[in-house]
Amino acid sequence: SDKFFSNGIDTDLIYNPPKEIDMKYFNRLAMPAFVRPLLLDIPTIGAINGHCFGAGFMFSLCLDYRLQRKERGYISANE
Repeated sequence: SDKFFSNGIDTDLIYNPPKEIDMKYFNRLAMPAFVRPLLLDIPTIGAINGHCFGAGFMFSLCLDYRLQRKERGYISANE
């Protein structure tokens, strides 16, 4: 929904993945996504347009600048 920038990682998926999902492949994709903004030679900016929880919050910490309206949502590291 438009209320959420990120609701974090789907823990049900992580702990009980369907057989058709290769979790090693998921990890090879997910972890570099957190590192990539840190390695860029240019400043990175995140416009957080709603609630930002868990992994979404951790990803936003990889950015140089984060913008969010005070009345637009919450940020929390709950995972």
